[in-house]
Amino acid sequence: MIDLSNKHFIKKDLVARETSLTPLVIIGWNDSTGFPDPDAVFLSTPKMQFDGYFFEDPDLKIPSIKESIDVESRKFKTGNVSLNLNNYSGLSDRFAAMDIMNKTVAIFWKSQSCESIGDCLLLYSANIRRYDHDQKLVKIQLEDDTEEKLTKDVPIANLGTGER
Repeated sequence: MIDLSNKHFIKKDLVARETSLTPLVIIGWNDSTGFPDPDAVFLSTPKMQFDGYFFEDPDLKIPSIKESIDVESRKFKTGNVSLNLNNYSGLSDRFAAMDIMNKTVAIFWKSQSCESIGDCLLLYSANIRRYDHDQKLVKIQLEDDTEEKLTKDVPIANLGTGER
């Protein structure tokens, strides 16, 4: 369930008669500061100037974002997302120059009343695990850190040998 408690612009826009949601993708997001890295790449559909950043439009395609946990079998599926972009004007060369592997990617929804990235709804944050490209298309595979957060090595603590 998505928490909208502190997203007043989004809540207001969702109850409006007409709502316009625009995806914003930031490659090079810093989760700890809540701001983009200095060398971040900003993507959206359509291209726009927003919050002092220029969002390019590489014909962005984002499939559905899903997560699931099976409580009975104690298995979970990590949320994997693929971003498909047109490789216009050497987008893949820019990615290679900035070494995008393991960079954090944030996907936001921007509604018509949002005035800054902080007002937008963060839908998904994940790391780049793989990317492939050819002359026409760049495909970026993202994987969230659910497995890293939920996996624990056992034993957690060394309790000693039992000898006194």
